[in-house]
Amino acid sequence: MAATFFQHPLHEANLRFAIGVDFGATSSGANVKFSGDCTGEQDLFIGRWTSGHTGSHSTLSDVKIPTRLALGGPGQDAGKPARWGFQVPDDERSFRWFKLGLVHRDDVSDGDSDGLFDDLQASTELKEAESLRDQQRTTATKLTEEYLRNLWKHIVEQIASRLRITEDDVRASEMHVVIGIPANSKPATVSRLKCAAKAAGIPGYRHPLSSIDFCIEPEAAAVALVEHGGVSLDLTSGDVIIVCDCGGGTADAASYEVISTQPFELEECLPGKARFCGPVLLDGIFKGHIEQKVQQAADSLNTGPVPTDDVWALYTRLWDHRIKRMFDGSPGHWTEAIPGHLTTARGKRAGLRSAAKHVGFTGGELEAILDPTLHKILGLVRQQVEGVWQKLNKLPKSVIVCGGFSENPYLRIKMEEQVKNLNQEYSGQQTHDTNRPIRFEVAPDIYNRRLVAMGCAIRAYKEHCEHLDSSSRASAWVASRIARASYGIYSGKTILPRQFVAKGDSLLVAEPPRVVLTPADFAFQEGNGAATVDIYQGQEAQLKRDTMMQLCRLTWTGVGLDRLVEAFHRSPPRSVELAVHYATHNVTFVVLIDGEVQLPGVEAGLVASYEMYDAA
Repeated sequence: MAATFFQHPLHEANLRFAIGVDFGATSSGANVKFSGDCTGEQDLFIGRWTSGHTGSHSTLSDVKIPTRLALGGPGQDAGKPARWGFQVPDDERSFRWFKLGLVHRDDVSDGDSDGLFDDLQASTELKEAESLRDQQRTTATKLTEEYLRNLWKHIVEQIASRLRITEDDVRASEMHVVIGIPANSKPATVSRLKCAAKAAGIPGYRHPLSSIDFCIEPEAAAVALVEHGGVSLDLTSGDVIIVCDCGGGTADAASYEVISTQPFELEECLPGKARFCGPVLLDGIFKGHIEQKVQQAADSLNTGPVPTDDVWALYTRLWDHRIKRMFDGSPGHWTEAIPGHLTTARGKRAGLRSAAKHVGFTGGELEAILDPTLHKILGLVRQQVEGVWQKLNKLPKSVIVCGGFSENPYLRIKMEEQVKNLNQEYSGQQTHDTNRPIRFEVAPDIYNRRLVAMGCAIRAYKEHCEHLDSSSRASAWVASRIARASYGIYSGKTILPRQFVAKGDSLLVAEPPRVVLTPADFAFQEGNGAATVDIYQGQEAQLKRDTMMQLCRLTWTGVGLDRLVEAFHRSPPRSVELAVHYATHNVTFVVLIDGEVQLPGVEAGLVASYEMYDAA
């Protein structure tokens, strides 16, 4: 038997894995932190991927892998594994951008104040992707499941290979997975992603303590930045940073204030916000310009329509591989030869043929194409700066951009100009305590595209593993978050709901707010042998009966009901409390009797069922 990574028998190691997954619209990645009695804290970066168009065992190294599946995936070739990631060539028509298809109109039925869904609906590229899914009789959720199944299998294989243990050993271990999500993801959207992940076998639950959770992408990036450094942060308590994660589908911006540096503790200063303004949006716009220019070339050569494959190949070479990565705003020309039949087409003059066989863009044309999308990203940062000033009467110390699209030189130039403009606007308003300019910083290349996966792994480790590792140091974390809604209890017995969280409240993760439950909060259904508590949410600071919506219902039956009645009828009555554990994408309610947690679904538990209406 081959030697393992461990010096002690594997069953004595008590392996625990904290796995961060960056499931992106255009590319995905993963990072692993693991620990055990025999190992101490360790990091493992997933950076080798299967390549080869036939699913061969050849591999390549890259920070992330494309988020795409070959046609003939779910619902097409039953039992045959779908090609995915690098196995699907750039210029092959394939399933792409299905992550963004998880957002439905119903998710924003209460008003799309963030504009995210409207942005998605306006994209011709995403409409084509949806049409392709319909033609192939599949859905974004099914494709997400298939892709995550492949990604998870690869993660497990890589862990087993690096640690020299079996894949069964990995799957049987305690695993805590955190997946990154856009900043203003709706609960229903996250619920679809969670269902797809579980169906894909993540995390598998072969170990009873294994779990899956989610973290907004700018929070994950912020935690990874302060944990691993790499930018000139030199942060002190009271400093504010704005992180703008420019991914392939969305750009996300959020603000965090430093409340401690040993260890690093952050608190959410303003709620994060995401806009659909990544390269995917530009892909469709640029493709339209390519098609128009190619058609003009075909007309000048008196040829027929250019095959779609030729247009796609040209688009991939000129846009994906060159302009998207290298354009810096300079006035030069960017040209590329048109592939396929136009290269042999005959025109009236050789000079005309030579010119017509190329497609080109001037720097001015490219600025006109890029600027409307970049304006949305710059707007996200401006909103955060203005919000920090209004709330704290000071400017952030740094604006930090990260993510794949942040590597575009033109975006960096425009963001730096934006920061300079903001410094000028606020220069006359600052006090002696705030008369320092905002710094513009870019995440270091070594971490840039890995930050979300790294931050998700850090969060999973912090919440589930750190307290068990005596040798580990305290990890960076976000200690409090801003409530996105107001929450309260309403039984119909009072005029107003009993509110326990107001929108905008800062809620501590380690000390969740508690509300004491009284018999007046319950609806007792003696005939059905049940008691219920209805919890409502609203988008105003003060809950109002005419605008609030029911979020969930807690139901007590059987043993749980008996324990509840006994708690209230004892003399003196026992304390019955509801603890509110808040994350940006959902709210979890935990019932306590005399301070002891009563877990749902356990025989001795108090809550028999927990039915959500509009949340995951």
